[in-house]
Amino acid sequence: MKFYIGELTDELNDFFGTGSIASHEGFPVNTFSELQEQMARLSCLNKSSVLYYRGQKRDYKAEGSKKSSFYPTIYRGRLTSDEKERRWHQLDYASKKLVEYLPSANLKSSLKLIERKNLLQWSILQHYEVVPTPLIDVTQSLRVACSFALMDNPVGEGEDRAYVYAFALPYVNHRISIDSEEYLTTIRLLSVAPPEARRPYHQEGFLVGEDFIQKDYVAKEELDLNNRLVAKFTIPKNDSFWNIESKMKKSVLYPENDVVENVCNRIREEVNRVFTHSGEHNISDYISTPEFMSFISHWITIENVLRAVSGKQNDTKTPISNIIKEVPLTESLRKRLLNTNRIRNIVVHDPTKFKPYMASIMKDVATLEYDLKTEVGW
Repeated sequence: MKFYIGELTDELNDFFGTGSIASHEGFPVNTFSELQEQMARLSCLNKSSVLYYRGQKRDYKAEGSKKSSFYPTIYRGRLTSDEKERRWHQLDYASKKLVEYLPSANLKSSLKLIERKNLLQWSILQHYEVVPTPLIDVTQSLRVACSFALMDNPVGEGEDRAYVYAFALPYVNHRISIDSEEYLTTIRLLSVAPPEARRPYHQEGFLVGEDFIQKDYVAKEELDLNNRLVAKFTIPKNDSFWNIESKMKKSVLYPENDVVENVCNRIREEVNRVFTHSGEHNISDYISTPEFMSFISHWITIENVLRAVSGKQNDTKTPISNIIKEVPLTESLRKRLLNTNRIRNIVVHDPTKFKPYMASIMKDVATLEYDLKTEVGW
């Protein structure tokens, strides 16, 4: 993303001086109304952009740097090639599971766009903190940002203040706005998530990423949202900050009975099970292989076809083995499906056991998908 030089008030210019604002301490404000006034002045001075906010308990710095850092979660840390592959495979796996499981939530809205667009899948997975993604959360609500900064945030030794940041981003004209001049993608979560997703309505969330998102990069620092940082503030960790204003309670920001959250919790648990192993082997040696991911992809398609043919596409409680037994199939195909399902259960619960089955699985699973579709007329 392109570096943005923001316009500051005289007061903030005197405080931050020269150099990167990300390298400085935050400007201290003591009340919410005072912070509102500061943001109002900044908005007026930076008319060509819109201010978005982010609240944090701490001022996180990139490794080996003194600058505030806001990398999307998938790029954070000093990544080995194995870890990078692992994170992207997690994202791919979770995205497929989101498309597979969302119909079980009995949503009234259409899911066709979410099924086709990775950006929308990533937005939901990021907002519900399922897996690392190439997007980062911000909000247009200053009250939301401050509430996050002070949520579950007791005063600690030397840590009596939290942080609120203001970023300048291009004006959003659509629910997904891609600005090729500023190298930015901005997604209005409220416009892309199913209406039954309650959290986005309360958090007024937006997601930000590169205009062209990819696994590999030339200059990692270009992925850091600190390139758009206009100002950094500190606020006190006590109720006096709100004065006569009211903070947003945790129960409001994280509302109960959110059916999309329930789906995301299920995916998170499955991802943790598939991509975590306590044995002596490095799990990424297994899950990062194209063979493993190919098998998972083929089997997800097979399950979707079977559930659709049986009329149980919204029923995720009935074991797929039961559906295989119920659907009218030739006995030879049924046996192949049951055998592959048995192997699937083994490798999903412990991917390190995938290797002994690799040859037989890869020989059959693609053919199995084709034969199933042919036999049921899919």
